[in-house]
Amino acid sequence: NESRIEYLARVTFAELRWTVDELNVRGADTDRGDIFIRYGPPDLVAAFGPVVGTGMADASGVSTTWVYKSGLAFVFIGQPTFATSHTAQADVAIVRALTQVQPVRWDDCSH
Repeated sequence: NESRIEYLARVTFAELRWTVDELNVRGADTDRGDIFIRYGPPDLVAAFGPVVGTGMADASGVSTTWVYKSGLAFVFIGQPTFATSHTAQADVAIVRALTQVQPVRWDDCSH
């Protein structure tokens, strides 16, 4: 079953990429892990640093945007390479509603 294999591959990737044992964080349980498992790898990833002069000189000012060909887009705030990046607070309700309407996509199963 190609969908099952794709699902297991996505979970494995999320676990390897975003798990932080020291913080007791499982990669599949992170915001990025959840989105990755549901929708697969994004078609475009863009990271934007903090705006100079705003006092947000740390990594929490970094936002990473994932865009999919299907029209889906997600914004994560925090270190792009660490499991602590999370969905922007203003987007939590939107993401929750979107995942209820479209819980999963298997567009990339065929490759």
